[in-house]
Order: sequence, then structure tokens, then C-alpha cells
Amino acid sequence: MTGLDEWVTVLNRRYDSDAGVDVYHAAVIRGASWQTAVAGGPEEKGVAAKNQVRVRIAGDARCGKRYVAAKDWNDPMAQYTLQMGDVLVRGVLPEEPAAGRSPGDFAGGYEC
Repeated sequence: MTGLDEWVTVLNRRYDSDAGVDVYHAAVIRGASWQTAVAGGPEEKGVAAKNQVRVRIAGDARCGKRYVAAKDWNDPMAQYTLQMGDVLVRGVLPEEPAAGRSPGDFAGGYEC
């Protein structure tokens, strides 16, 4: 595929029941595209604009981790997945968020 030349960081969320907080595991991927658009449509009280983001990740993207289906994700050091609650960040985050920190706070200055 052409146009898959961007870096994205996938932050996989896992709940740590011992600590009682969400923990995020990062996978930095080279071989993606990030497209944004604004779509609008009629609603009950007028017209609403909504941001849309489409992220494509090549099957042979360079990552250092292997993609697995969410139901098979059990080794965050060697695998990544995509599931509800995960966060996609455009670019490379310098480090993983500390346990209990919100990725939104951590990823300031990045598109999420």
C-alpha cells in the first residue's frame, strides 16, 4: 500500500486489579497512515460537525511486536492489539504512561 509512511503509537490498556488502575503498554509502529476529516450532518437542533480519524496500519508494518487479536493478547512486551479503550497517538511517544496516568494527560501536543 502507498502512503503508509507515518509513525503511530498504540497504547494498549490493561486493568491492573492489584493496583486498581489502568496500565498502558505502548507499541510504536512505522508503516501507517493517519487521515482526518470533518463531517457534518443534520441533528435535532441543527447541524453538527464531527471529527473523523482513519488510521491504517500495514500488515507488514515495522513494530518489534506482533499483532494479535484482542482475545489472544497476553504478552504486552511481545504483542500488540487494537480494542476498545486503547489509544492511538500520531507520532512516537517518548515513553509509556505511568500506571494510573491518563494517556490524554501524557500525550499533550500529539493527535490522539
